[in-house]
Amino acid sequence: VAFQADNPSERYPVQIMKRHDLIDLSLCSLKGFSSPKGFEVGDADNLKYLDHLLVAGHPNFRLGDRAFVSPGLVVAFRTYSGIRRIMTNARIVSGNSGGPALNSSGEVIGVCATGGKSDSEVDKTEDTSIIPINALAFLNER
Repeated sequence: VAFQADNPSERYPVQIMKRHDLIDLSLCSLKGFSSPKGFEVGDADNLKYLDHLLVAGHPNFRLGDRAFVSPGLVVAFRTYSGIRRIMTNARIVSGNSGGPALNSSGEVIGVCATGGKSDSEVDKTEDTSIIPINALAFLNER
């Protein structure tokens, strides 16, 4: 199930539409939820070193929390499972997984994937990565 942070008692069943286990990415549908506006999709293939980005999510969510946003830069690229992931110095914490990574124009360029187990652990790993939004092309029908 999924829920909105400002109303966690209202739950929405999640249906996986497409997935790719090796890439660790899926496209889901929420039954009964209609978002008033989504994000525009950007292009991660044209990112360069030191491009600005922002990651968002609800790491280690607790009732009453607001969205966590962390600005950062593209600091490297690393290949995982044949996909060129985006490495960043933005603070990605456990629970940010699945949250959006946005470019400086506010377009989604990826999905947060790896980071520290807690905010205090983020600086202990260089593995803060984002799966590029272009990887959606590799998802298989469920």
